[in-house]
Parts: sequence; structure tokens; C-alpha cells
Amino acid sequence: MASENSVKNNIELQKFIHQKKFLLVDSSSINRNTFKKILLSFGADHKLLFVAENLKLAEKILEDVKPEFISLNTEAAPKNLESFYRRHYELFPNRLHSGFSLIADKENIENNNFVLENEIDFVIHQPFTSEAIETTLRSALLSKVAPSPYLCALHEGKEYFSKGNFDKARQLFDHALTLDSAPHLVLTFLGELAFALKNYDEARLSFETSLIIHKESYRALKGLADSCYELKDYHEAYRLQKQLVEQFPFNSNRIPRLTRLAVLTRKYEEIYRYGKMFIAMKGKISCENSVSVAAGLVISGKKLITQSSSELQTQGVDALYLSSKLACGKKTILESIVQTFIEAGKAAEALKLLDEYSDESVNTEDLLLLQFEAMNKASADPMPVLELGNNLMTKKIRTKKVYKIMIERSLQAKRAQNAIEILIQNARKDFPDCDCWDDFLVTQK
Repeated sequence: MASENSVKNNIELQKFIHQKKFLLVDSSSINRNTFKKILLSFGADHKLLFVAENLKLAEKILEDVKPEFISLNTEAAPKNLESFYRRHYELFPNRLHSGFSLIADKENIENNNFVLENEIDFVIHQPFTSEAIETTLRSALLSKVAPSPYLCALHEGKEYFSKGNFDKARQLFDHALTLDSAPHLVLTFLGELAFALKNYDEARLSFETSLIIHKESYRALKGLADSCYELKDYHEAYRLQKQLVEQFPFNSNRIPRLTRLAVLTRKYEEIYRYGKMFIAMKGKISCENSVSVAAGLVISGKKLITQSSSELQTQGVDALYLSSKLACGKKTILESIVQTFIEAGKAAEALKLLDEYSDESVNTEDLLLLQFEAMNKASADPMPVLELGNNLMTKKIRTKKVYKIMIERSLQAKRAQNAIEILIQNARKDFPDCDCWDDFLVTQK
């Protein structure tokens, strides 16, 4: 009986793939030849098998030939994998008639996240054997040969959904609900449909029902977390986002949202932990996400640094330093960090942080003024303060505070009387509305 089923499967598989086009994207000729031999043994037409050594060539083949099935080694596509996949999905949204699979490094977090976020038929981890590829590929293709009415309705609905025909998609999804006793997949897509229409209460209910049937569904859990966020149920959204981070492969794209929710729910100590997780990420992290986390860390640092507990204060200082590393050089964040240190009575920390940046990095008026203010608070010796102040004056950065500090420190340093008088005269000239300069003249006498 097993032999009869095997023969039947082979015949059905051959019929299914005979007119299908396959694209193999891999820089290794050995890997490409292995896949080709296996596909030919399944009954594929050798004229419909295409190969590409890199993503640039693969993109051209995708547009010219439009292969239904793609197997791609992520080493051949270090960039633009997401856009390449999206283009293929646009061409073939019904995954019963097409497919996308990967050869990937098991330890690469970005690849694991990509698989979670998208509809990938299977992943082969390196190193692999030809037997493993044959078994996995056969199983993936056979699952499309004779799909159930439930899967047919589901995938047809997804196709209409992807093309923006929401009414037809809902009809097919509703029909699919009647065809399976545990329809968690269609419930998830009904949730995504409701979310796309901004019906967040309906989306939440669909995702919750899907999770009752299949509590390990990443897609449903992610949808539920996003729905709760849109409904401003921030405590529940935070709990769900935290569950996503802890339960599934770490996704750097989820951390900014989690950080924002931690701010909204006042989980300041947690923000520092997420920042450490984020900066430890391997792979590419977008500046946009990095700056978002940095901003959350500034808020966390501001709250923690003022606590009575020395342990929390230290954590606040660490959070601010971590924020500076994730700020992508954004001046407003650096200014906020330095200002926080100064206001918390930790001017030495502000100077230490600024010393880590080149002169060019801190060569903005606001940062230079903060550096001067921090030096004034941190240094008992007037000379370093006066040196920085003279640099500001040379750059024509002259504020009331700069003049006041320069005059006070000049008096402390017992500078020549005429030098101090010139400072006071310049201050009165630049800020004639302030009668405070006369006080310095009295002090000088």
C-alpha cells in the first residue's frame, strides 16, 4: 500500500511541476546542480529551470521569466532580500501555485526573523545533504498538489486580499471558516483584513480566537499585539510584545515598539534591558530603529538617575551611555543626554561622554554650550573653564550664561582687571537689558 501511495504521489508531483518554472539563486554551482538534479528527478522540465549566482541576476530573471518557485541561498542575497521576496509575492500571491524557500545559516537572526514574518515554504540550514533537500522539497511540493477545500478558499482569499479586493477576500475567508474544525489560519487572516480596514476591535477578536486554537502562532500573536496598541490598551500590548520577544527568535524590528510601550507603561528598568538586547544584535540594524530605542533609553535614564537607590542611579547612567551609542549621531539625543547628566549633578559624566566624540561631532552650538556648562560644574580649577569659554567667544557663541560664567571664573582666577572689565563691557553691549553686569563691577572692586 505504501508503495502504491508513493507511485501515486510521484505521478501527481510530476503533473504538478512539469509546467512550473523554478529559479535557483546560489553562488555555489554544487548547490545549484544538486537542486536541479532533484527537480529533474521529480519531473521538472529542464528548459524551465533557471539559475542565478547573485541577486542582481535573479531580479532580472524574476522580471523576464516570472518563475513560480524560487529557492534562494541567503549568502547570495546579503541585501534586498525582503524587496525581492515582496516582488515575487506580488506576482504570485496564491502560494498553492508558487513557493519561496531558503538555504540559510541557522544562527543568523535576520534570516530567522525573515522566515517568521513571511510565507516561506521551508528552510534548509547549512551544512546539508542532498537527501535532506530531496525529502524537504518533495514534502513542500506535495503539500500543494491536492490541497483541501479549506486551503483553496484560504489561499484564494489571500490572493484577493493582496490585490486590495477586501470584500471578495472576506467572502472567501468566511467560506473557509465553514470548511475546517480548527481554522486558526483563516482567523488570523480575517484579523489582518480587519486590521487593514482599521477595525481594530474586530481584528483583536479574530486574533484572540486564532490563538485559542493555536497558541504558538507568531502571526496571530503579532497581530493581537499590534491591535491592542492601536486600541491604546498599552499594558496588554506591552505584555504581548514582551511575549513575542521572549517566545520567538529575537527581532530587532519589534524592540522600538516594545521600548515605546515600556515608556507608556513606565517600565523604565525594562527599557535598559531591551536596549542591551538591541545593541547585542548581530546583523544590520536600521538607524531609524536604533534612534527610536535611543530615545526610549534617554527617558529611562532620566527617570532612573534621579532615584534614591544607588543601583538604579547606576543603571540610569548606563542607560544614557547606551543611548548615546544607539543615537546614530543624532544631536538632539546627545544634547538631551548631556543635559540630563548636568541636571542630575553628574557633570563629570557629561564631560566623559562628550570626550568620546570627535570635535566635529560636538561642533554644534547647543552641545558646545552644554560642554561649557558641564565643565563649569565639574571643575574646581577655573582655567579649563576659561579655555572652553574663550573658544566659544572665538566662535561667536555668546550667551548671558557664557558671559556670567566667564566673568565669575575670571574673578576666581584673579585675571587682570582690564581683561575682566572688557568682558563686562562686551556683556553689557550684547545684552543691554540685563542689569546684572553692574553687580560684577561691584564685586570686582
